[in-house]
Amino acid sequence: MPGAEKEYGVYCSLGESIALKVLPRLFSGNLRRFAIHFLSYLPLVLVLQYHTGVYQSELSHQPDESAHVVTSLMIHDYLKTSIGTSPLRFAENYYIHYPKVAFGIWPPLFHSTAALWMLLFTRTHTSLLILLGVECALCAATLAMFARRFLPPVAAFGLGLFMILMPAFQNATSVIMVDIFLTVMEFWAALMMVAFYRSGAMRDAIWFGLSTSLAMLTKGNADALVLAFVFMLLLTRRFSLLTRPPVFVAGTMILLLGGPWHLITLRLFKNTIPLAPLSLSRVWMMFSGYTAIVTERLSLPILLFALLGLAVECVPMLLGKRKEDPLMFDAAGAASLLLGIVAFQSIATNSDPDDRYILPALPLLLLFAALGIRWMAAHIPLPGLSVAVRATLLAALSLGWFAKTAFALPHRAQMGFAQTVNALLPPRASDEAVLVCSDSWGEGAFITAMALADRRTNEHIVLRGSKTLSESLWLGGSYSPLFHGSDELEKYMESIPVDAIVVDFTKVLWEQDRAILLQAIRENPDKWKLAAEIPESAESRHLQLYRWAGPDHSHVRKNLGVRMRLMLGRDLQVKQ
Repeated sequence: MPGAEKEYGVYCSLGESIALKVLPRLFSGNLRRFAIHFLSYLPLVLVLQYHTGVYQSELSHQPDESAHVVTSLMIHDYLKTSIGTSPLRFAENYYIHYPKVAFGIWPPLFHSTAALWMLLFTRTHTSLLILLGVECALCAATLAMFARRFLPPVAAFGLGLFMILMPAFQNATSVIMVDIFLTVMEFWAALMMVAFYRSGAMRDAIWFGLSTSLAMLTKGNADALVLAFVFMLLLTRRFSLLTRPPVFVAGTMILLLGGPWHLITLRLFKNTIPLAPLSLSRVWMMFSGYTAIVTERLSLPILLFALLGLAVECVPMLLGKRKEDPLMFDAAGAASLLLGIVAFQSIATNSDPDDRYILPALPLLLLFAALGIRWMAAHIPLPGLSVAVRATLLAALSLGWFAKTAFALPHRAQMGFAQTVNALLPPRASDEAVLVCSDSWGEGAFITAMALADRRTNEHIVLRGSKTLSESLWLGGSYSPLFHGSDELEKYMESIPVDAIVVDFTKVLWEQDRAILLQAIRENPDKWKLAAEIPESAESRHLQLYRWAGPDHSHVRKNLGVRMRLMLGRDLQVKQ
């Protein structure tokens, strides 16, 4: 996308070179222990992930999931087949074929990481899901290693296991989204912030600046780290840092490395995503909404213990009573990141409360819940039981409540689009154009299945019904039909020409679009023949695949464009 290609190469090399150097500093050289935790967690993550059914389903269980998949595939295909050519031209041409590219809407680190992963392993559905599992295991291992600073090793290890079992993380590991990756990046940046606050050294300031920049290059929600820095300042009272050169170096790095992509994103969002006005009532609505989400995801007893642990750790800091405590900076770092995330999401104006956005706060809440349980166990008047036994009983009761009220594995059902793609591929024609009419999830499922199935770059051209048959804003507003009669639509399809049509009878974004498309098909029975049908069931939508049966046009070069005036201010016109 415009303005992004200048930054891309710098950011990719930055993330790749730093990643191998960050872990040793995060865990004070205990990489062997970290690796043991990671390898212990990964099999459980993958087994639970498999039982959601996501390995058999299409990758479109969130509206943005298909965009993340296709953007990652685009970067992979560019690096593998077209390096040295114009990235912008390649991206625009890729969008013509698989119209779910969102390069620039999100910063590049997650998609670049997924692309490099596929270069190292395979360009497949399974490979991407395993990457998600690796990210979840990394997050659990990070939590366990950090928790060892406060808790016995067994309790810290159990905390990582509990994080993996949480429904929020089960949901996150069964959709190709940015949120687990962001959770890891924010956690690592917070650990670097703790090291900087503890030492005040230039070296730690640089690492803090780099790690925060990497988090910001993952998703804009990482701006919560800026608020975390402020909360950390208030809790530790290290105001003298503000007058020293290291903090200005870190701030400059964050501004120069993390800032530009936010400007690109804001420009692309303009006139496409409505922003709610910021007000006290809006902030309260967001805060109360996230409180309800956290209560549901954690269960009420665990949330209450987390609030107790947060108070136990933070109140003495505010009163100036922990200056000699070696764990003060660690506790302050965890509390500051938690408060920064909650504060940032409460003032966000581009979305309503969603459990994905609060995901980075959940590992921290688990840590404070464990600390709250420990404090409560130490103050329960049961002299016949040791503190460890009391803490174990409290934890067991809390886990039992969680298992009864909050634990559940998500189910990722097949939609039927993968089967449609399998029916469509043979016989395969070069640059075959397929029009799909469904809702956002269905269009995304078909596009990702097609992009993953195509082994040669840009082998098929997918036309989204929501963009070809009508025009609307990203979130579904301002509907405007582009055709006012079936004859007009049929002429347009022949001008491309379209080779196949997929119609979703279960769900569609705009009923008017499906109606005019079906009318065009039924009025031209000599041109469009039903090639395959998938009946509706509990595991599938009702889909029909039509193939062109008119005069042979396989020799005709495709001629089409994509309307992008709302997003880019211009249309993409590409002749094949």
